[in-house]
Amino acid sequence: MRWTNELFYILFLNSITGAIAYGFWSVLKKNMARRKKLKYIYPMLGIVEAFFIFPIMYSYLKISTHVPGSHGAYYGTLFLRTPFIYNVQCVIAGIWIVGAVWNLAKYVVQYLKFQKVLEKSVRFRLPETEKNKIIQELGMKGNVELYQNYAVTSPIVIGWRQKKIIFPVREYEEKELTTILYHELVHIRQHILEMRGSCHMGMVI
Repeated sequence: MRWTNELFYILFLNSITGAIAYGFWSVLKKNMARRKKLKYIYPMLGIVEAFFIFPIMYSYLKISTHVPGSHGAYYGTLFLRTPFIYNVQCVIAGIWIVGAVWNLAKYVVQYLKFQKVLEKSVRFRLPETEKNKIIQELGMKGNVELYQNYAVTSPIVIGWRQKKIIFPVREYEEKELTTILYHELVHIRQHILEMRGSCHMGMVI
């Protein structure tokens, strides 16, 4: 069927363009981190997401081959489907499905292990007042819970509905705590966790 042929190439081209965009982002991330321009790093993930979700390359090829020009206009199917091409598509689709299932299985195992580690977290009540002050300043809705964990080496944000910030177990100065809280709460407000998760899922699949 023609629509399955078109869908195959949409997914195939999205995977390629998304992976290329993610590679460029990884390089830019390192360069910007060295220049201490961290505020630009994660918002750029929205562009990477677009390459995974929207058929940008497919649309470009479709438009470029269907616009009348000196070479004439072509209004047929964008990609031919011969028996040989169909067999190749089936092989590629089979490899892709096996790889996606394998990567998803590894991701689930790692996630469950990580959850077991986080179960040993304890509430961190010391910076509650400062946290509420920053939340109000940023105009955020909902509560963000604070925890400490011996297995964590740097502050991290977890959770989809209920956000949590996990701190390493050590002594903190008041100014340092305020800086960390502001940094992590800004990430939550910008939905960085969701963007990273969707990009990571795109790479896994």
